Amino acid sequence: MDNQLLVHAGNTNARRSTPTRHDSSYAARHIHAFGPTTPAAFAWWAGVPARDARKTFDLIARETIPVELAGHETWILAADETTLRSAGPMRGTRLLVASDLRIFGQDRSRLFVGPGKHNHSPLQDWHHPNGLLVNGRIVGAWGRRGGQVNIKSHEPLTASTRRAVHEEAASMRIPNAEIAVSLTAH
Repeated sequence: MDNQLLVHAGNTNARRSTPTRHDSSYAARHIHAFGPTTPAAFAWWAGVPARDARKTFDLIARETIPVELAGHETWILAADETTLRSAGPMRGTRLLVASDLRIFGQDRSRLFVGPGKHNHSPLQDWHHPNGLLVNGRIVGAWGRRGGQVNIKSHEPLTASTRRAVHEEAASMRIPNAEIAVSLTAH
């Protein structure tokens, strides 16, 4: 086996050495999927030492652009700049299942958004483990038992948003059950 850095998400037992061009490709895919991001976030996500993550980012420096995010220096791929700058804000309402919330995980700096499960709402509990997403923000939790869908929001919702939440819940396909929706704001 050659002496390259073996990078696997969550694998803290991977061999460590000088990053290779292959590792740079892995980092570029991380930046494309989760940017703006940092070497520290890449280290956390990939399970590699921060020193190796920094070296890997240095290897692809010509492919990246530094951008400020919440007062911190972060990076995006140069190839993604136009798309990211022209993207509009996320609009709409979705009921996310608990596993989908992993894309909203955050590292300790609370900058990196990527894999990880965190409670995003103080309303999440054993019966409401899922997330209510409104215009790009987690604003509540939901759970279901049979055809009964219980949704809790931790902030007031406009009438149009309440209708959209009800429509989203009513669109669930649950065999042999009629959908009943309860929506409360806390």
